[in-house]
Amino acid sequence: MGQRSRVGQAWFAAATGVAALVTAACTSTPPTLPTPALPTSTGSTVSSGVVTPTTTSALPLPGKSHDWIVYQPAREGGLRIARTDTGGSYFQVDGPSGALTNPDWSPDGTWIVFRRGVGNRSSVWRADADGGQASSLLPCSDPCLVMDDPSFSPTGAQIAYASMDTEGVGTLETVELATGRRTVIAAPARNDVFAQPRYSPDGRRLVTELVHRDGGRDVSPVTGSSLVVVDLATTTVGPPMADPALFAEHSDWGSNGLILFDRRLDPASEATDVFTVKPDGSGLTRVTRLADRGGSAGEPSFTPDGHVLFTAQTSATAEYELWVTDLAGRQSRPAVPGATIAGVHARMARGA
Repeated sequence: MGQRSRVGQAWFAAATGVAALVTAACTSTPPTLPTPALPTSTGSTVSSGVVTPTTTSALPLPGKSHDWIVYQPAREGGLRIARTDTGGSYFQVDGPSGALTNPDWSPDGTWIVFRRGVGNRSSVWRADADGGQASSLLPCSDPCLVMDDPSFSPTGAQIAYASMDTEGVGTLETVELATGRRTVIAAPARNDVFAQPRYSPDGRRLVTELVHRDGGRDVSPVTGSSLVVVDLATTTVGPPMADPALFAEHSDWGSNGLILFDRRLDPASEATDVFTVKPDGSGLTRVTRLADRGGSAGEPSFTPDGHVLFTAQTSATAEYELWVTDLAGRQSRPAVPGATIAGVHARMARGA
């Protein structure tokens, strides 16, 4: 979590083992955006703070009066969508086989996008707010090998994603959902690749991981990770905002202008905490302090009200749990009151 040797390595294990991400040669098919269906999928109950599945068709879709979290369960595959005010009642993303990871909400909270991996190849899929009607959004075929980390623009008109081809060449790309038009924004130097892009509040820039690799492109060990800001109009990639040896990863860009991310405190330790920084690299501020107590905090994202949703590990051997805290890190609590949600890579939305 927060480093490639824990949860953070899940994406890179899929990508670097065979060297993949997409270039302009991938076929462009305009995405189809079906109307969200009524909920008919799996729900849950909570007993002794542990979420257990039940079957229900009565759970309401996300609404303005409550928040929902889409996340990867820590002890099983797939994706879940949990309501925060019902003790963790959830929908399961249904339909596609394979590894479903790295989800993101549309700005209006009516559907999600996520990565679907089958074998060595991965592509971008979508599903309704209740996890149903899953379908391919961005197919990936030779020379494309991996599409990953889809992220919505503030208007919902675009998705940014990381890509890599069969030669191991990585690119940062966007797609216009109305037309299916794909644009290669940037390609890093050497063997490096981009990962987990996130839009600025005005939609004009992206913050993304620049993952550094060493060795041949087909099998390339990761040596570090830093954050860079990319201007979408000029395709200019800014300078690294952190020491790559500290593995700065999992960033998000809030309406307050701050960039949220996790990183190690020491290159020799895999424990991470959550930090904020300004887009120019100044004003580094530490939010969480779990690493001081032998734990870890990582994979942060902003909630609709400006708080921080993150994965907490209270000790080196503890389960990953979803927590929420303020920017000062003083009011940490479980993301779903009264329930323990074991998960990673969480995103919160307030529905339409």
